[in-house]
Amino acid sequence: MKVENIMRIAPLVEAWNNKEKRGRTTKIIKLSLEEVQEVLDNTEMTTENKELELGDIWSSMRHAGRKYEDFPKAHRGQGQVLPAEMQVIADTAMAVLTNAFANLPTDAQTILERTCYLGLGKRGGGHTMETLTNYITNHCLNNIVQAYKSGRFVDETPLDDNGVIMVELPAIKPKKEKAEVAEE
Repeated sequence: MKVENIMRIAPLVEAWNNKEKRGRTTKIIKLSLEEVQEVLDNTEMTTENKELELGDIWSSMRHAGRKYEDFPKAHRGQGQVLPAEMQVIADTAMAVLTNAFANLPTDAQTILERTCYLGLGKRGGGHTMETLTNYITNHCLNNIVQAYKSGRFVDETPLDDNGVIMVELPAIKPKKEKAEVAEE
């Protein structure tokens, strides 16, 4: 497994692992994440050897998490729009957001499911928490990508002191006055 890929997926696996206790699987994943860090920190290993080792470690983590539907999956397909370090930040932010939705009180989840209307081609509410969470996290991730492309990250560091992502809001286009619209 490529170094960039493991650096992107490891924080997601760690967040997944910390979310709840899963007995022996939690221990296996924790030890595997420690091994990942050791391999990444090893300056004597060649990149090829690191990628071989990381592939073996990822296989064992994937095997341990196979019985859980929500276990993070490695990215396949086209390359990422964001550089590896920014992708890790974005993925971690999305994992935190997903966990926040999962930890909402039941009554708050019910209210959202029954009353939230989204641009999903579906009217009248009736969305599941999973649909709402996916919609909002995808929207936020898209905004992070757009902020990166347009250079709207605050200063050189994309995170504040608390590890929260820092993005400047996009410029708001002024609304045309009714008189201006009528003249055109």
